[in-house]
Amino acid sequence: MRPLAFALAFLVGCTEYEITKFDGVDVFYQDPPASVDVLIVVDNSGSMQPFQEKLATEFDGFVTYFESAGVDYQVAVTTTAVAPSIAYGACTPAIINDLPAPGEIVDGTIITADTPDADQVFADLVSVGTCGSASEMGLEAAWIALGIKGNDENEAFLRDNAMLSVLIVSDEQDSSPRPVHEYLNDFQSQVKDPDVRDSFNLSGFVVTEVDNCEGEQAMNARVGTRYIEGIEQTSGIQADICADDYTARIEDLSIRAARMVDTFYLSKTPDVSSIIVEVNDEEWLCQDGAWTYEEVANPDGDDGLVPAIVFDRTTLPPPASTILVSYFSGGGDPIDFCAEEASGTVP
Repeated sequence: MRPLAFALAFLVGCTEYEITKFDGVDVFYQDPPASVDVLIVVDNSGSMQPFQEKLATEFDGFVTYFESAGVDYQVAVTTTAVAPSIAYGACTPAIINDLPAPGEIVDGTIITADTPDADQVFADLVSVGTCGSASEMGLEAAWIALGIKGNDENEAFLRDNAMLSVLIVSDEQDSSPRPVHEYLNDFQSQVKDPDVRDSFNLSGFVVTEVDNCEGEQAMNARVGTRYIEGIEQTSGIQADICADDYTARIEDLSIRAARMVDTFYLSKTPDVSSIIVEVNDEEWLCQDGAWTYEEVANPDGDDGLVPAIVFDRTTLPPPASTILVSYFSGGGDPIDFCAEEASGTVP
């Protein structure tokens, strides 16, 4: 269908008005939560030093979208060590005795937007050492840390009105004793309100393919299938712990934990040349790099691709904004969605 134009002649003048009636109109909202609690569960077994070092440099990237969205955030760290650790080599009994207890928040420290030198505090907290148990139990450790076993030492961390994100960082398989779905059910129903959509998600820097790991990394790497299962079931972010650079995936984690949205799924397949995107009643032009039209994986997990508007990370619609996407039904190669010249700037 093409534009339906009406020339309206008024007695007081000859002004003409063109009214375009789109047959595809989708309305979305960018409405992140006011607060979020992020528990980072860091593997402290013998092979983790290089991964902890890379993670330690990423605090600014991790909170980027918390700060841009005005999210009231808390970040705390615990370890995967639930089973007893064994003294060996440089891991003396004295060092092992000083390790955090299972599920204990490291140093009792909770990072907020008001924490002085937060990047250094974060680096210190995630550098949990390599003398922890070789039987890593990330899900069990998170379960204990969040007080489900009656451990109330971490009570200050978990807020009733906040969304909860758990981030696992491990190069091994999870050895927790219970099935994954039982942990997820507990996090959603016992820790958070089961009636609040998206109140909990699990993400992780885990081994996705051993072939991605090299040298010493590959010697101890095991695919974290249990973590991946939980990540997929809660729509979290799955990141490769053996990647050279964590920057892009850390930003993904920030967006997801903050509940910001960069991808908006259309209800129909559009004529790619007809798409108009407005944010708070102001048109954002594809020529300015604000957004792209793409055919992406179905968010419901079904086979096939679905049409979507994907915003660039530097131009995400702001919190509490309304996104209006208008178009004519049709088709065409997605690469042609932004072929015409235009001018303007992204607000």
